[in-house]
Amino acid sequence: MDEKIITQFEINVLVQTESVDEIKRVFKSHGVEITSEKTIQKIRLSYDIKKQQYAFFVTFEASVPKHEEKELRADLSKIPEVVRVLITEKKEKKVNEKRSTDETKRPSRLKSALQAMLPNEALEKKIEEILQ
Repeated sequence: MDEKIITQFEINVLVQTESVDEIKRVFKSHGVEITSEKTIQKIRLSYDIKKQQYAFFVTFEASVPKHEEKELRADLSKIPEVVRVLITEKKEKKVNEKRSTDETKRPSRLKSALQAMLPNEALEKKIEEILQ
C-alpha cells in the first residue's frame, strides 16, 4: 500500500525580496497545499544576516506530506533570496471535555488554604494572649 501521511506545518521564511513566487513554486513541486498565508512584512533583523539589515518575513500554514518535509526544507534553503527557514509542526488542540465528578468534588489548594486561615477575631485573641 502507498499511504501518504499529511501533516499541518507552519512555515516561516525570511527573504531578501518581497517576491514569494519562487517559494510557492517549490511548495508546488513538493505537493504542499497552502491553507493560509500571512501578509509579507519588512522587518529589521537583530543582527546582519548575509550582510542584510532588513528582510521580508512571510508565514505560511500548509499541509505537507510527512516524507517531503526534509526535502522541502533543503530546497527552500537553496533558493538564493531565502535568508532563513523555520518549519514547525502544528499541534492539534483538544476539545474541552467535561470533568468527571471526582475532579469537581476535590477542593482546590486555594480553598483549603483559605479554610486553614483564621478569621480576624481569632487572630486578635491570639495576639492578646501572646501580649499578656
